[in-house]
Amino acid sequence: MLEAAVDGINPPPVIARSLAILSVAQYDAINSIHRNFKPYRFLAPVPNPGCSEEATIMGASITVIRSVYNARQSAANKLLKSRLAALGTGKSVTDGYALGVASAKAILEDRLADGSLQAEGRYDSKSGIGEYRESAGADAKLPTPGWSKVKPFCIQAGNAFRPEPVDLISSRYAAAFNDVKRLGGKDSKDRTPEESKMARFWSFGGNTITPAGAWNRIAGSLIDQKELSLEKATRLLALLNIALADSAIAAWDAKYKYAFWRPQDAIRLADKDPNERTTADVSWQSYLPTPNHPSYVSGHSTFSSAAATILASFFGTDQMKFTFQGDRSLIKTVRSYWSFSEAAREAGRSRILGGIHFQFDNAAGLELGAKIGKAVFTTELLPAKG
Repeated sequence: MLEAAVDGINPPPVIARSLAILSVAQYDAINSIHRNFKPYRFLAPVPNPGCSEEATIMGASITVIRSVYNARQSAANKLLKSRLAALGTGKSVTDGYALGVASAKAILEDRLADGSLQAEGRYDSKSGIGEYRESAGADAKLPTPGWSKVKPFCIQAGNAFRPEPVDLISSRYAAAFNDVKRLGGKDSKDRTPEESKMARFWSFGGNTITPAGAWNRIAGSLIDQKELSLEKATRLLALLNIALADSAIAAWDAKYKYAFWRPQDAIRLADKDPNERTTADVSWQSYLPTPNHPSYVSGHSTFSSAAATILASFFGTDQMKFTFQGDRSLIKTVRSYWSFSEAAREAGRSRILGGIHFQFDNAAGLELGAKIGKAVFTTELLPAKG
C-alpha cells in the first residue's frame, strides 16, 4: 500500500485514508475469526475458527489495494499468487480468503461516498497579511482543500476539536516568528548540525510515505519487537490508522478554516504585519521546501501526537525504547527514542527547524492529535465483553 501511495504521489490525507481502509479491513477480517473485540463495520455471521489467518489477511489486503490503487493491479496479483501458492488450496485457505474479501468489501462500501473524491480542487491564493499564499511552482491540486468535509472514521466532524485562531499582534506570534526566523532559514547560523539532521529526518514531504506511513513503519517494528499475534497486530494498526485518518481531516479543517501564512511569506512581509516585534527579511528562505498548504496547524504534529497517543495507550506505557530509520529512499539515518511522546515532539519541532512551521502550529497540532488519539482508543474496537 505504501509503495502504491508513493508511486501515485498521494498527499498525506489520501495516504492516511487508504491506510485506514486497509487496516480496518484486516482487523474486521481477523476479528471475525477470534471475535474478542467489537467490529468496526463487519463481522462474519457465522464463526469459522478454522480459517487460515494469513489467507484472511491476503483476501482483505489485496481486495483493498486493487480497489484503491487500480494502477497496482499487476503488483497485487503477483503478490497474491506467490503468497497463496505457499499456503496451498485447502478449505482453510479458501474460506479465509473469502472472509478477507467480504471484510474489505464492507469497509470499501462504507467509504464509497465519504466525500474524498470531492476533496481535491484548487485553492484560491490569498494576498492579505497573515493569509496563506501558494508556494511558487507548486501543484495547486495537491493540497486537497476540501478534505475537512470527508467523513471521519471516528470523530464526529473535522471541526470537533478545532483549535483557536492565532492573533498576529500577540506576543505569542512574535516569539514563534522570531524562533523560526532564527532557526529555520536556509542559511541559519544558529541551527546546529544535529537540528538540521532532525529536520531532514522527519521531512516526509512530496513523493514519500508521509507521516502516516512513517508511524505505520514504527508500529510495524514494534509489532515485530513485541512479537504480537496477528489479532493484536491488526487491532493496533486499525486503531492507529483510524486516528491518523481523522487527524488528516481535523488538521486540514484548521488549515483551510484559518488559511494562515507560512513562515517564508510571514518573514518576507513582516514590515506589513501589525506586530511591532517582527522585522522583515525579504531574502529569507526556508531550510526545507515549503509545502503547498496553509501553516496552521502542523499536519506532522497532529499525525505524530495521535500516533503516539494510540501506541502509548495500546502498550500501556509511553516509555518504550525503539529505533526508526526514517525515509529509506532518501536517508540512511537511524534515530532512537525512549518514548512515543519524545518522537512525536521531535517530529513536530523538526518543522520549525525546517523553516516551514511556527511553534504555535506545532503546539496546536500536538494537542489536536492527542485529543483524536484518545477519542479513537476509548471508543473504537473495544473488547466484545465488558
